[in-house]
Amino acid sequence: MDYQQFLFTITAGLQSACQAEEKITVQTIEQKHTAKIKTVSLYHRGKRTTPWIYMAPFYRLYQHGYSMESIQKELKNVLDMVTENNKVEGEIFTNFECAAAFLSVRLISYQKNKEFLSLVPHRRILDLAIIYQLVFEGTDTTMGAAVVYQDHCRIWEVTEDILFQTAITSMIRRFPPSLNSVEALIGLPELPVQSDFPHLFALTNSKAFFGASVIMYPGILRTAAKKLGGAYYILPSSMHEVLLLAKDKDTDPSQLKEIVEEVNLTDAVSTDFLSNHVYEYDSDEDTVTIVV
Repeated sequence: MDYQQFLFTITAGLQSACQAEEKITVQTIEQKHTAKIKTVSLYHRGKRTTPWIYMAPFYRLYQHGYSMESIQKELKNVLDMVTENNKVEGEIFTNFECAAAFLSVRLISYQKNKEFLSLVPHRRILDLAIIYQLVFEGTDTTMGAAVVYQDHCRIWEVTEDILFQTAITSMIRRFPPSLNSVEALIGLPELPVQSDFPHLFALTNSKAFFGASVIMYPGILRTAAKKLGGAYYILPSSMHEVLLLAKDKDTDPSQLKEIVEEVNLTDAVSTDFLSNHVYEYDSDEDTVTIVV
């Protein structure tokens, strides 16, 4: 299936899922430093309700073996979330100045996503990878995200380093970190620092949405060390949060790994999986390493 056939098939499928007064349109945009690019947009009673969405990245997914159904579902999700968000301005998928305020990072497993990572700007962190996304908040409590692909970087004329710095700055402003003891989260009194019981904290962001990426916030791990009384283990609960356990001479990291693996097998949604490894934060060196 060539690009034109792909566009026809995808837009026809999207149109069938739209209401009668809604119309999916395909447009060609010619930019100063790029060739003509194909975009789709959703119109409602003659008024465009979404910015132009660049289609080449979705075609790349198709070329890499992703099903038309899964691609259409992702694109429909992007259309819905952008439509619901009242703060979206300008052509965020073709103009970096418009996109910058919505940029965010997400932590994912490196090994489980090698093929996908070939399509997106990313950087490797131990056994994990940082990817970039545009995060939209709906009209109520809903959240949605659109992945940033290599094609977007070419359109925006930005490097991965610029993406990283911009995304972290945007995230800190929009989604500040949340660090709470597990006791506090379930309504129990917080343990004193000198307690003999292990100190377990949950680290995420204010929305608990892809909150594991908070570990990339400058200074947050050092701040957590002050709360936990020094070095600690990091347990990858999911892409949405990590658990921090104060390091103790009696704690066996291999047992922690078994717990992480068990949780990932029984409780974690497969798409939320982050890692089966246990990490250690060294408060003296301000570094994170894989323990086991």
